[in-house]
Amino acid sequence: MQVKDEKIILIGGGAQAREYYDWFGRGPDGLKIYGYLDDSSETQISNSKYQVNYLGKILDYKPNQNERFVFALSDIKIRIELFPVLKEKGFIFRNLIHPTALIAASAELGTGIVVCPYSIISSDAKIGDHVAINFHCSIGHDVKLGSFSIVSSHTDLTGGVQVEQGVFFGSSAKVIPNITIGANSVIGAGTTVIRSVKPNSTLYSALSRSL
Repeated sequence: MQVKDEKIILIGGGAQAREYYDWFGRGPDGLKIYGYLDDSSETQISNSKYQVNYLGKILDYKPNQNERFVFALSDIKIRIELFPVLKEKGFIFRNLIHPTALIAASAELGTGIVVCPYSIISSDAKIGDHVAINFHCSIGHDVKLGSFSIVSSHTDLTGGVQVEQGVFFGSSAKVIPNITIGANSVIGAGTTVIRSVKPNSTLYSALSRSL
């Protein structure tokens, strides 16, 4: 639903916030990101070249009716802890979908998700709430991507992969078809996952050895 005089506010002021501001908030067709919340006013996005308003500490902020929020925090645990508190305070979240992203009509998208430039979400994929998909990622057909997961650039989740809540994928991670990734796991950059992963696992290297 279109919000009159909508103001988009980022939660977090680090590197992820800088990327979102550059991709979604600049230029004549930008979404005009209004400001950001962070527990420090001295952040990566606080210098003058970004021209985005610092609005205060996250938990001190009282949202207005025309404001919509997007997580720009790279720490999944903090996202999960903050969400119920912010929801209780009346924060309303919205999606950011870059115009270069290709999303199948049959895909199901949650709330508060971000899909960055040149990423693909294929047929009948299901994307949970507050998922962040970085640039040049491929989410295959029938993939289920759990809420609060973060997918770094150039990651490839092939057909039928099931990802539980709060999983982090490093850049260029790959998962072969029909694999399940347990909740709160970390898949290191460049890792190819060739077997299912238990919850709370950390994997690295092409052979997906578990720590």
